[in-house]
This record gives sequence, C-alpha cells and structure tokens, in this order.
Amino acid sequence: MLVSPDQEMTVTMWVDCETDLPVKTELTTETFMEDLGAYDDGNASEDMNTIESIETTATETTYFEAYNEPVDIELPEDAEDAQTLEEQLEDFEAEFDDDEAFDVDEDEFDEDGEFDVDEDELADHDADELDEDDTNDDC
Repeated sequence: MLVSPDQEMTVTMWVDCETDLPVKTELTTETFMEDLGAYDDGNASEDMNTIESIETTATETTYFEAYNEPVDIELPEDAEDAQTLEEQLEDFEAEFDDDEAFDVDEDEFDEDGEFDVDEDELADHDADELDEDDTNDDC
C-alpha cells in the first residue's frame, strides 16, 4: 500500500535593512506518514514489525554575500570545444532534416491532402499480426 505523506515547508528569510538584499534563507521541510502497516522481515510476527509512523525534518540554509563584487571565472578545459545551445539545436535540426524516415512522398496523398492508404494492403498487414499473436499459447 502506498501512503501519501503529509508535508509542511517553511521558508525564513533574513534581509539586510540597509540594502534590502537577502542575507540568509532557511528552508525547513517536515514530513509525516502514519498507518504504514506491517513489513515482512523473515516471516516475523506482524505485531513485532509494525511501523506506525515516520516523521522526518530536513533543514537547508543558504547564505548570500558579496553582492555586486567582481568575480573571475575560468572556463574549464573540457568546455573549450563545447557547443552553444544554439549550435546544438542547429545540428539537431540538420540531422532531423536529413533523416529519410521523415521524408514524405507527395504522391502518397490523395486529392484531399489525406494520406492515401491501400485498404487491401492494410487488411493483409493486420491479418498477419493476428496470426502471429494467435500462436502464443501462454495465455
């Protein structure tokens, strides 16, 4: 049985009175689950292995400092030959355009612009699939 936890999250923020910029935030998450039932540990008695509830608390603290101060960032060697997102998208589009699986022959459409399907060929294809499925006696 899957139990949905009750969860409460609280965020506290400290702000510098002179700059109105955040100095610190604290996120506290409290989770509570009850009526979890029993678990099987080597066929032990259910009474001995019943979990009535679980309660957890997690706190994450973030500190903010050095606003508007210059920083030096060095590009890692592995990133020197990296593509930009725009370059990656262009490559993807070019690959997509070159893919023959997506090429459509205009002759395959009828005069209404709908895909022209040979009904006899489709019926033969469906019959072949049914014959393959019918050979499975495991059902």
